[in-house]
Amino acid sequence: MFNFKELSKAHHSLSQRDKNRVDKSKSAYASGLSYLQQYTQRPSRELIKKAIAQFKTAIQLSRAYLAPYIALSNLYYGMNLLGPALRYFQAARELDPSSEYVLKLQQLLTSKEKISSLESPEVSVDWNSTKGVVLDYDQLYDDTEELIQREVQFTMTMQLLLRPTPDPEQIQTLQQSQQLVQNKYTYILHQLEVIDAEIDTEELRKQLKPVELRLKQINRLLEQCLIMRNLTEQLMTLIARVQHELAAVQPQEAELELFLDQCDALADQINALEQQKIAIQELEILYSQLVTKINELQEWFDHV
Repeated sequence: MFNFKELSKAHHSLSQRDKNRVDKSKSAYASGLSYLQQYTQRPSRELIKKAIAQFKTAIQLSRAYLAPYIALSNLYYGMNLLGPALRYFQAARELDPSSEYVLKLQQLLTSKEKISSLESPEVSVDWNSTKGVVLDYDQLYDDTEELIQREVQFTMTMQLLLRPTPDPEQIQTLQQSQQLVQNKYTYILHQLEVIDAEIDTEELRKQLKPVELRLKQINRLLEQCLIMRNLTEQLMTLIARVQHELAAVQPQEAELELFLDQCDALADQINALEQQKIAIQELEILYSQLVTKINELQEWFDHV
């Protein structure tokens, strides 16, 4: 039999413990705000580090407390640490997507403007009268190294086409993959330039090399696909023109000469692809159809 009195006491005890954790979380958050306010009077890296530590403690004590997420995202954005800034923003948005602070933070992150003030529940810290947030190069180095490792793993396991293709849908998918890798690669290069002001990034650039090589591979594959698509369109257009001339009451011999010249030019381009060890079966099929149509037109003139 259930002892409802004991269950009630246990529930009350758990509720009280949760309340205590929330109170401690708010206290840690308030402590973080205090460090930030001190920072506006005498800027120093240590005060920023202490504020960040207190905000993280507040989150550990109460995962559902919105304020420290907002504060951390703002701070990291101000320090040009976009990775952590986005992570804490996403966590805040999951907690309360309609919060005015979340919406303001989203606008800030998407605008890419330089932070001028930190807006968070219970505080508004103005950076304009200070030197701005101190950039933590050590943290930026570590975050960038972690980002490079993730990107290397992502790009090296990315499924690519086994060979170039003129298929529009597959080309579109490849273009999207290329843009994704290019954007991340460009962003990492920007971060490395920032870090270079204080720390040598040669080791990070070595780690990034596989991404650079993979991007070159994707670009080369995409270029070959676009060439094949262009040739496919030219072949199909020329086939249609020859077919139209065959259906004419009185075909023009001058058109035949033009078709032959264009056919030779397309053959040269297809041969160039074949010399690059690129499979050209789809193009060969279309080219064979074109030659057949041109031969039909040639035979018509031979019998006139």
